[in-house]
Amino acid sequence: MAFSPFNEFTDFSATVVFEALYEELCGEKRNRLRQAVRDEGGEKELLMLSDPEFDAALHLTEIRGGIPVPTVAGLLLEGKAEAVGRFLPSSGIHVRVVSDFKTEIDEQLGGTIPEMIDRMREIFRNNNGKGSARPEITDFSLGSLDELLLNALIHRDYTMGVPTEILVDPEGVEITSPGMLFNQASPEKLLYANSISRNPVLGRALRMLGFCTMNGNGIREIFYSALKYGRPEPDYSQSSEKKVSVFLHRIQPDLALSSLIEKTLSKGSRLSVTALRVLYQLRRTPLAAKEIAERLALSSQGRLLVVLENLLSLRLVEFTESGRYQILWPSAEDDV
Repeated sequence: MAFSPFNEFTDFSATVVFEALYEELCGEKRNRLRQAVRDEGGEKELLMLSDPEFDAALHLTEIRGGIPVPTVAGLLLEGKAEAVGRFLPSSGIHVRVVSDFKTEIDEQLGGTIPEMIDRMREIFRNNNGKGSARPEITDFSLGSLDELLLNALIHRDYTMGVPTEILVDPEGVEITSPGMLFNQASPEKLLYANSISRNPVLGRALRMLGFCTMNGNGIREIFYSALKYGRPEPDYSQSSEKKVSVFLHRIQPDLALSSLIEKTLSKGSRLSVTALRVLYQLRRTPLAAKEIAERLALSSQGRLLVVLENLLSLRLVEFTESGRYQILWPSAEDDV
């Protein structure tokens, strides 16, 4: 099949699929994108455009020989099922939901990205339990799962010939997408790396449609959602040169830590993601600044010292005579 020239520095999602016809983009799936603009808070100006203008604005087509030709992004967002299967056969998702004793779901999802998003949202909703101590706190933030799913689909390598893998089990949710971290960041430093996409055209289209935010802070928001309830941060340690794997833990919130954080935020104080990471490390044992930096994989203590000064000023931590920081838990009188 004929694609426009591509190399590792090219945006594959912008690639023109010369053998594909404009008619292989589906009007119903285009209408789904228009509806997404309305429902997801996308750019309303898109709704004023004709179908060819709509596709061109999102770079779902390029004009070649005077006629519009689908791009890879166009097939991924509007392509008919047969066309997606023919030109991008490994672009789907293999999802499994496993209980303690059996496999509940084992599906190969194909079609367009919005179709796969719809199905995965349904699966995530149906497998998101509630806490026993605080039922209003579910196992996962659905917004975080949405962001992780979109990150996997936007940043994955569509040339590797394998699908995105998603496993939902009693321990948590694991999402594995083909291709190494594109910005050359290590998993330990991902939180502080610049946001760079392997597929900028696809990412831009999904942001314009409203599926994800434009601010590039999705990873930070995922970390924040877990840490504010005293849960472990997302685990990227199983990522490699061939895949990005992230695991979100299914674990009860740390009620003491989450209460401390909530009370601080309710007073109008602000806590950064790094501040929440520090509090999580200190929840069980006092640590020296160097030990905290090592646990958080911070190459410089400058950022950490600023965060620690802020936590000291908020009276969330104290500096002990042994040279360590520890959480300043409220006394019973403080709760009265």
